[in-house]
Amino acid sequence: MGRARGGRRTTLVAAVGVVAALTLAAGACTDDNTATDTVTTTTSPTAALRLNDLQYVGSHNSYHIAPEPRLLDKIKAIAKTVPDVTKGLGDPASLDYTHAPLETQLDRGIRTFELDIYADPVGGTFATPKGPGILG
Repeated sequence: MGRARGGRRTTLVAAVGVVAALTLAAGACTDDNTATDTVTTTTSPTAALRLNDLQYVGSHNSYHIAPEPRLLDKIKAIAKTVPDVTKGLGDPASLDYTHAPLETQLDRGIRTFELDIYADPVGGTFATPKGPGILG
């Protein structure tokens, strides 16, 4: 059990590290005025700039691709059939969007990405997508 907790902690630390690295790298990037960053200086030139002092345009679930229409229809049908079970998951129609690839988002001025990182120490957890099974 201690090992699983350590794995989660390692995953969280890795995720925070990735976000911090992306944020710092984005701050160092310059582009052709597609996005502007404003930094307010403090009264002391030696005061540390904290991560929560920075603001960047970002995307949530930055890699999201909409489910294929048949799968989305099936998810909507399941949500209607058992609303008490699925209501906490939100409206299935909210899944019907696709973000541009990360490189395109960067070209458009996006400087913060949300990437979900999951540990799979044994391997194979994500090898078989559930969607095709739901569709039969």
